[in-house]
Amino acid sequence: MSTLSTSKILICIYTCKSDASSLKKLKNSLWYKEYSKYKNIKMLECTADPDIKEESIINGSQLVVKTEESYDNLSVKTYKIIKACYSNFDFDFLIKIDSTFIENNHSHMGYIWSFENFEKKFLQGKFISKNYSGSVPIINNTPESFQRWADGKGLTINPITFMMKCGINKFPEPYYGGKCYSLSRSYCETIIDNEDVFTYGKLHLGGCEDACIGVALNK
Repeated sequence: MSTLSTSKILICIYTCKSDASSLKKLKNSLWYKEYSKYKNIKMLECTADPDIKEESIINGSQLVVKTEESYDNLSVKTYKIIKACYSNFDFDFLIKIDSTFIENNHSHMGYIWSFENFEKKFLQGKFISKNYSGSVPIINNTPESFQRWADGKGLTINPITFMMKCGINKFPEPYYGGKCYSLSRSYCETIIDNEDVFTYGKLHLGGCEDACIGVALNK
């Protein structure tokens, strides 16, 4: 029996009101319909709302964390989701996936960026074969490349300040792109112990959650 059918897997689907159509499309996919039936796999729709009273609210298959729902706050949203999941769910691996992944918006960059590649890796158990994995390994990112990324999105960032605050002189290689990555339970604990990285990510790196994950795991 494969680890895919024996490991306890929590799949966190990041979504928001503006991504409602993508979430619906994802939930209608063959992948979702197949694996949402597995007793050892829980699908969890994750959103943010700064106006809730509690730090997090869990209602069946929905998790809401108390923070802003904005692109440049994604690192904080991510930290709060992982912390809430660690405290409230029993899992061996947490797999994060964006609901918009199903749209294949980046597939023009190559097959590795496609939802089909994610499905293939998922079926092969790649996301639960080691403590940290993902669909797309990111390499060769520098302060300059981060600045170009931020300029394209109209974000104000200071990657040098981020690196200094985190005590690093380069970004880890590889870390995994934010469309999909996976973390073992013990690695989630490491994330929780490094909240400052995710705060610095919001303040100085445009909320770039995937880079924050990589940095937190390599400090």
